[in-house]
Formats: sequence, structure tokens, C-alpha cells
Amino acid sequence: MKKVLLLLLLSMVVWDMNASPQALRIIGQANDVRSGASVSGVSFYIEKENRRTLLSSTDNQGRFSLDLLSDATKIIVEKKGYRLISTGISAYKNAGKRVDFFVRIPLIPLDEQANDTPYMQSQQTQYTVENEQKKKTSIVRKFFVSDAINGSPVKNGTLCFEFTRNAKKECKALNEEPVMSFGESDIVGFTVSAEGYQEYTGNLILEKMDEKPGKYDIKLTPEITMLSLNVSGNPMVASCKLTADAGGEIVLPALDKMAYSGLVRAGNYRLNVFDRKMALIHSEKVSVTKGLNFIGLVVGNKPIRVQETPAAKVEIEPVKAEGLDSLETLTIYFNQSDYTFKPDEKAKLDALAEWLKVNNNKKVRVVGHTDNVGSTKLNITLSEFRAKVIRHYLLSRKVSEKQVLWAGVGGKYPAQKNDTEENKRLNRRVEISMLP
Repeated sequence: MKKVLLLLLLSMVVWDMNASPQALRIIGQANDVRSGASVSGVSFYIEKENRRTLLSSTDNQGRFSLDLLSDATKIIVEKKGYRLISTGISAYKNAGKRVDFFVRIPLIPLDEQANDTPYMQSQQTQYTVENEQKKKTSIVRKFFVSDAINGSPVKNGTLCFEFTRNAKKECKALNEEPVMSFGESDIVGFTVSAEGYQEYTGNLILEKMDEKPGKYDIKLTPEITMLSLNVSGNPMVASCKLTADAGGEIVLPALDKMAYSGLVRAGNYRLNVFDRKMALIHSEKVSVTKGLNFIGLVVGNKPIRVQETPAAKVEIEPVKAEGLDSLETLTIYFNQSDYTFKPDEKAKLDALAEWLKVNNNKKVRVVGHTDNVGSTKLNITLSEFRAKVIRHYLLSRKVSEKQVLWAGVGGKYPAQKNDTEENKRLNRRVEISMLP
């Protein structure tokens, strides 16, 4: 994805119980998640004892700043025409002096009322369906439920219908795209419930029973957990990465000088900070809770020596599938400055996907690489995009998300010396390796 949009659910701060109330400064930008345009007039409220107090609003460029006090219990982000954001307490940790934290808030537009299109129940206006059909007929609709931010399919959940005419109720699982047959004109209410997402309550106006098959898209608002960092002490900081205890790496995008923020899952991580030479200069364990987590770091100037324990030798089972001879490491090559894989690589990825679906207890690691042309920071981002493209392709072929770990390492580990154009071509790659 060329744009990585981050939905930030603002939350309050857990303070030291012995400390007096303090203010946490948050500076940020609000954008439309679909168009990317800045949104003005977005209101930020705190809620205490069921009373709202306005804190701040975005200006004409969608920018805002606000101070949060430790005794607030909830923050509400509101803008007409957009889905409301409401969240409670998360966590705060600061190793140095008071600092500002930067966030970006994408706003999801409301789904407005329309015929033969899912829309949010809050947008329902008075409407009467006239059933003029003269013979028994029906329409068939397939439902595609996805993440409103990144577009990825949502599989773990249910879609339930409630019919107005006969008061009938029926539920479908989301593990495959649900298909529903509607036998008469109606206004049908529906509810989508999925792990990690806000419940979506909507309506469907079914008036023209033309028997043509169709597809409905329903986009869910994720209950997203964020980590926001402010790093001081070393102006040479280049990147911040999280490694989950369960496996997988996340690179936190830079939003401002020495300020990083990214979408993560709640859990325990190892936070590593690297300088511009990709030397490790800070490492610590962090626990991320639901909501927005703020951490102020003071890092040193000297690289940290990491003592690695030699890994035991493990036999890796080769992958065998039609179109794919074997896999200890499968390499996919890319054009310069591009993260779209070539069409002739598709057969290998399709064969790998089929093998992973059959062997659903197996996992692969997808690592993106670049040549040494351009800035180190941009190459890290490009390598991440390359890894994500391969991962998303495998997921689109119904491979489980848990089976594919990914990372981008830029040009740090070249396959060949970057001394000729041919060798640089061999370094623009994604390596897919089987995990034991």
C-alpha cells in the first residue's frame, strides 16, 4: 500500500497514583480515510461523569493540539458526516522531561442511506417499500466484509439479518463471503460483529427484485491499539521496531522529528531503536494495552552489544507443490523503486498459497530487501512495502494471517555486492523462508 493510514483511538493516560494531575500534550492531523484530504472542524471532547467538555477542534488544514489531564475518563472525536470515535484509558510512560506526542487520525465517512446498498442504521430516514412484484422471485447477494482502514477481509465474526416484513432472523458466519437470498421487497436490518472491530448496525433497502446477482461491501471500524513514541537523547535515531513475543515485526512510521506512531495489537513486545547506521542503540520490553499508548524514551549514543545464543540446528521441511519445486528460500524479484511483483512470479506464489492452506500448521517469513541506491530510510520503507505486497497476495488467496510473518530490512543484507546493475537487480527482492 502506498499509503499507510493509521486510525488512532485517542485514550486517557494512566498516571503514577502519587503524582498530581498533569497535562499530556497531543499534536496531530485529521484526515479522511478514503480521500486522504484533511478534515477541518473535527471536535475533541473529554467525558467525565457523563458530562462532555470541548478540548479542541481541527483548523482549516486538519491540524489540532490538545492537553489531556490525568483525571479524564473518556475522549470522543466527532465530526458530522463521519463515524464517531470514542475510547477510554490506555497507558503513559515517560523516561525524561515532558514531551509532546504526535498522532494522525483518519476519519471514516458514514455510509448514507441508498437503495440496494448497505448503509448505517443511524442514517435511516422515513421510507416505505412498495412491493410491486407480480410473481415469486428472489435476489441473491454476496457480502464482503472488510477493514475500513486497510481493506483487508474480516473473517472471524457473524452477519445477522432481521427482516421487517416477517420478523425473521438469520445469521451467517464470516469465515467465507456470506451469500444471502432475499425473497421479497423489504427493509432488512443487519448487524456485523467481529473480533477486534466495532459492531456495525445497518439497513438494506431491497425494492427492485430483478434476479440479477450482486455484491455488497460492508466496512468495519477497527478497535485499533496504537503506540506513540517520542525519542530524545540521540539525534541520529533512524527507526523504531517492535518484535512481538508471538513473532513478527512492526516498524513504527515517523510522524515528526523524533516522533513515531504505529498500529499494533495489544500484547508484549521488544522495542528496539536503531541509529542511521542501523546500529541498535536502545532496547526494552514494553507492554501495549488497548487504546493509545504513549512512551517517552531517552536513548543513548553508543550501540548496544547483543549476545545471541546459537540456535539449535533444525531440519526444515521443503515445500513441494505443483509449480514450485521446493522452498527453503523462495525469492521474488522487483524492478527498481517498485514494489509490484512481476506477473511471471504469480505461479510460484499461487503454488505456495495452496501448500500453506493444506499445511495450515506451517509458517513462512516474508522479508523485503532493496539495493543500496537512495536513502537508507526510504529503502527501509520500500522493503516493507515489498514484503507487505507479497503477504497481502498470500492472504488474498485464503492463507491464514497467522501463517505469514513479515519484515523489511532495506539494503542491510544484500544477496550480491552492489557493484553492477545485474547484482543490484538481484538485491531488489523478497525472500520467503519456511519457519521450523
